[in-house]
Amino acid sequence: TGLSMESMTQGDGWRFLVIGRRVERSFWLVDLLRSCLCEARAGRVEDGVLEALLIANESLMTHRLRYRANLSVGNVLELIVSEASNPRALAFQLEQINAALEKLPRQRGLRPISGEERAILQASTQVRLVDRDALSAAESSGQRTALQTFLDQIRANLEAIDQGLSHSYFIHVQPARLLQALATRDEE
Repeated sequence: TGLSMESMTQGDGWRFLVIGRRVERSFWLVDLLRSCLCEARAGRVEDGVLEALLIANESLMTHRLRYRANLSVGNVLELIVSEASNPRALAFQLEQINAALEKLPRQRGLRPISGEERAILQASTQVRLVDRDALSAAESSGQRTALQTFLDQIRANLEAIDQGLSHSYFIHVQPARLLQALATRDEE
């Protein structure tokens, strides 16, 4: 990471590296949140899971500075999902993806919004409007289905960003050629 950030010319290739790193980190974060928080746990177990989640995301010290000893799902979600100043948060990742997307070469003017632009806009809006209390509330079954739904939507938007960029900027197939036509041309 250090070599690509410090030594690489910051052109379009570098922007694709940044987008790739940020999308990958976002996928990782969504999967980590899903595996740790979508099922409510009893008291001390939940606290242990929350602390482990913060450690894995390198946000434990930031959480302690901000919230002191008040370890709760809502506080953790606020810090890891919607806090744009936290470089480990989902909101920060989405802002960095958007900034890099805006600098990629595109046709300007009266063109429709691209798939990746639509997906980053949807994901960013969802993260900005997140209701941490609604997401942290567990149902009687012990599941946080609102959080699960939210994370599924973010994941779908991340996949759309990935697919949109792939289709817009990379060629995946070459034109079909008949082998018989090539053989005939070589004989002439």
